[in-house]
Amino acid sequence: MTKTKCIGSLVAMVMGLILLAPGVSAKAFGIAPPYIVNDNLKPGSNFVYVIDLNTNDPSDAMKVETEILGDPELKEWLTIQNKDTLTMPVGEQHVPMHVGINVPKDAKLGNYKGSIRVKVVPANVKNPQDVAILLGANIAVELDVINYDVTDYWVKSVAMNTIKVGQPASMRLQVKNLGNTIISELPAQVELYDYKTNEFVAKGTGSQLTAQIYPHTVKEAEMRLDFTDLPIGQYWAKVNVLKGQESVYQNRLYMAINDLDLNNSLKTTVDVTTDKNFKAAAEALPPQVDSAPKTNVNVATTVTVRAPLTNQMIGVVIALLGIIVIVTSRIYMVVKKRRR
Repeated sequence: MTKTKCIGSLVAMVMGLILLAPGVSAKAFGIAPPYIVNDNLKPGSNFVYVIDLNTNDPSDAMKVETEILGDPELKEWLTIQNKDTLTMPVGEQHVPMHVGINVPKDAKLGNYKGSIRVKVVPANVKNPQDVAILLGANIAVELDVINYDVTDYWVKSVAMNTIKVGQPASMRLQVKNLGNTIISELPAQVELYDYKTNEFVAKGTGSQLTAQIYPHTVKEAEMRLDFTDLPIGQYWAKVNVLKGQESVYQNRLYMAINDLDLNNSLKTTVDVTTDKNFKAAAEALPPQVDSAPKTNVNVATTVTVRAPLTNQMIGVVIALLGIIVIVTSRIYMVVKKRRR
């Protein structure tokens, strides 16, 4: 073994031990959705966008650090709630990060782009050099400020209310307002069929919501249907919610009309997978406000957290002593053979 090879082997072994030193652990970190997009904001608009921060290993408390980049206007319009104290506590795999967007009334019309850089570091580390971030997370931001009305919405779910005989039929809708106008009504068509015989019973419509849905928000509201004099029984309700002439939600739901003496404890929805023409919308909706209409994308990133340098150095020193003993022994054996 030459002197160069001995030194090369020593360096390689030391590097391997440093990379695999005790106290180094890997954590997966993700965000969903990884963007904030809204193309119909009016001057004076404001709403809160919720980003889900998630990790696969909540064994350590992690501090969340953010930085807003891009057009200078976005740095004034965007705010991170509890920015200085935002953490991912021990045991919590999901933590919401609330991003407030406040467009001034005198904002100029146009397109604004930027991003929010997010990284997590151990909450108990005093020296930043003790932590290595292999990958960070980036939230793309793109906002369009316009001066005209846009009415648009997406219906996440519908459920029929169980009622007592003589009461007006109604249903509950969870609606996300994608536009910049208040939504107080939307057209819906409902056909009722007997639960046991599948015979057609009645057809009705509805439009007026019991609550207003403000721009860029998600809310549940009820809608009365114009069914009258329906007998006690169990029904299938084929529901079709429209946006203009376009169907935005179709499903087949369970509905019951009970006697006045019965409580309304029966189930109000049934998942029907055999009806190919009426199926529930498959898209998932974030639990609160967001501007990504029909997707919930999770972008995985990796964060490597290294233990304090003191603990690492102890391990490295011990490893070096062992390596020196091994290398010295091998050099001694080579020299001994040459003397022979």
